[in-house]
Amino acid sequence: MRGEARRAPATAPTDRGLHGGITNPCDLLPQHDVEQLIEGAFALLRDTGCAFETGSEATELFKAAGCSVGDDGVVRFEPELVREAIATTAKSATLWDRTGMHGIELDMAHTWFMPGMTGIKVYDLATGVARDSTGADLATITRVADALPWAAHSAEHGPQARPRTH
Repeated sequence: MRGEARRAPATAPTDRGLHGGITNPCDLLPQHDVEQLIEGAFALLRDTGCAFETGSEATELFKAAGCSVGDDGVVRFEPELVREAIATTAKSATLWDRTGMHGIELDMAHTWFMPGMTGIKVYDLATGVARDSTGADLATITRVADALPWAAHSAEHGPQARPRTH
């Protein structure tokens, strides 16, 4: 019975997590607010910095990369250095199943239901209001994941997962 519930319909698309339509998946804030938030983060990194263990390999690496490192281990990052570092990061990653044979793309074009209790808040089903999550919420999320044919990726591959080619 369980295996039956996880089989995808014959008409299922091959890329099930892909966004459809014209909706941008990440327009949570107006662009002006996003830019203000980013500039604020850059200012904090430049002016306040982050504390690291003094004399550690981390502080030496940051110093070699051009950061200001204080005697107290506080590292300050110039905005341009942070922008350059961000520009070099991967824009997507593949999450492989336990066998390492099938993966799903984690990127801006896909949405995945990833059950687990890493979310400390949930939206209450009755009120729609955010609240602290509970064990009962985990049970509900687990039942939903078990019923969805494509949500069990971390335990087994599903039809949405692409086979490993390398």
